[in-house]
Amino acid sequence: MGLHGVCAVDRAVPEQRQLISDVLMAFPSFVLILLIAAVLGPGERNTIIAIAIFLVAGPSRVIRGQVLTVKANMYIEAARSIGCSYPRVLLRHVLPNVFDVIVVIVSINIAFAIITEAALSFIGLGIPPPNPDWGGMVSGTETAYLVKAPWIIASAGGLLAVTVFAFNMLGDALRDILDPRLRQL
Repeated sequence: MGLHGVCAVDRAVPEQRQLISDVLMAFPSFVLILLIAAVLGPGERNTIIAIAIFLVAGPSRVIRGQVLTVKANMYIEAARSIGCSYPRVLLRHVLPNVFDVIVVIVSINIAFAIITEAALSFIGLGIPPPNPDWGGMVSGTETAYLVKAPWIIASAGGLLAVTVFAFNMLGDALRDILDPRLRQL
C-alpha cells in the first residue's frame, strides 16, 4: 500500500466525522426543529434539545475549517517538533486563533435560538404556558387582549426584535474587534 495510500486513508477519516453535520445541514433547519419538538413534546428540556441539535451543525463545520487552516501553519508544526503535547498545541496555538470565530458564531446563534424558541412557543411546541416566554406572550389567551391592550403583544414582540437585533449587532461588533484583517492601521 505504501506511504501514499496511508495518507489518503487518514485524510478520508475526518470527512466521515462531519457526516452527521452535513446531513443536518442538508434539510431546512426549522422544519426539522419542528419535527423534533413535535416528537419530543413541549417542555423546556425538549425545546433546548431540539434547538441545540441544529445550532451545533453549521458552526461545527465552520470551526473545523478554521482549525484545519490554523493547523496547516508552520508554527503548529514547529510546536509539535519541539515536543509540545496535543492539548498544549490546542490551547496555546489553535484556540487563540479560532476564538474570534467561535465568539461571533455563538453571539449570532443566540439570536437564532431566541427566535426559534419564540416560534416554537408561539405554535405550542415550546415552553409550556406557566413559564413566561415571548412566543407564548403573543399567542394563546393573550390575543384576547389585543383590542383592549395591544401593548401587551406589541411589547413582547418589540422586545424580542430588540434582543435579537442586539445579539446580531454584538456579533458584528465582536467580528470587527477580533478579526485582525478588518483592523485599520
